[in-house]
Amino acid sequence: MRITDFLATQAEIFQLVLAKILCYKRIMEETRYLYLKVGDWVIHRRYPEWGSGLVVEERNSSVQGGSSYVKIAFRDGQTRIFDNNFKNATCCYHAGLRRR
Repeated sequence: MRITDFLATQAEIFQLVLAKILCYKRIMEETRYLYLKVGDWVIHRRYPEWGSGLVVEERNSSVQGGSSYVKIAFRDGQTRIFDNNFKNATCCYHAGLRRR
């Protein structure tokens, strides 16, 4: 095997590895559509007795397909946790939370 053949083979292997990494990365990327962020004021349409609430914490899982949650402190003294992924059927928006 000549040195030029060896270098050509190495270049082909590098291109294949690079293509596989790029393909793998495209598959692993996930887009989440988050509704609320820390500092947003909200009100719950179904439970007005809770009063307005402030988003005090946001948590997003680093695992693909993982959950996104927000912790909201309401004026009634209770802290409640809601799903924050807008594309999910259990999102806080679909449950009745609205930004003020």
